[in-house]
Amino acid sequence: MSEDDLPYHVRVTPSGDLDTVGRYDFDGQLKSTVISHPKVDPETGEFFALSYDVIRKPYLKYFRFSSEGKKSPDVEISVDGPTTMHDFAITENFAVIPDHQVNATDASGIKWIEAPDCVCFHLWNAWEEPETDDVSTRTPVISDYEQVNLETGMVNRNLLGSKTRFAYLALAEPWPKVSGLAKVDLSTGELKKYIYGDQSFGGEPLFFPRNPNLEKEDDGYILAFVHD
Repeated sequence: MSEDDLPYHVRVTPSGDLDTVGRYDFDGQLKSTVISHPKVDPETGEFFALSYDVIRKPYLKYFRFSSEGKKSPDVEISVDGPTTMHDFAITENFAVIPDHQVNATDASGIKWIEAPDCVCFHLWNAWEEPETDDVSTRTPVISDYEQVNLETGMVNRNLLGSKTRFAYLALAEPWPKVSGLAKVDLSTGELKKYIYGDQSFGGEPLFFPRNPNLEKEDDGYILAFVHD
């Protein structure tokens, strides 16, 4: 994924290498770029995405593909000027986008929520609390973790859009290098670090569940590309 282009189709060869097939446009349905962090609903298999343009209107639009690969009409999201939307989140009923929230077929259905002094680049997860209509997100503040620099977090994607307890993040120290990863317990605030060591640095961690039946949310593997 690269948000200034179409998605790319990559296959794994029998030898285990990666082979780039080419741009993927969903059989000609996709005419615009796609942000770097689209989301797949684990319940429905739907693929949700944004596309932004910093040159011409519409500056931002939202769309989805069904589990069979059929694209929805674009929903233009009215913003005052060009914007960068690198990531967003989904819940059972909403798409949660930095600066705005949308679950609509046109701009009249957008719900705007003010958040003072806030910048969101990557989002880990979001969910709706059963006792309210509010959308909940949880991002521990820096003071929670003694100035630890955490970035590019993710959760068990089989629970995307539902309440999760654990998040896995890149440990960006010394910035911008990633010297390890961290597992955060969102219910207790506990943080566990794993350092690559020996002048080794890595990229974004990927959590891969051992059992898709979710008998235990954090039962799985953390995959990361690490180089010396």
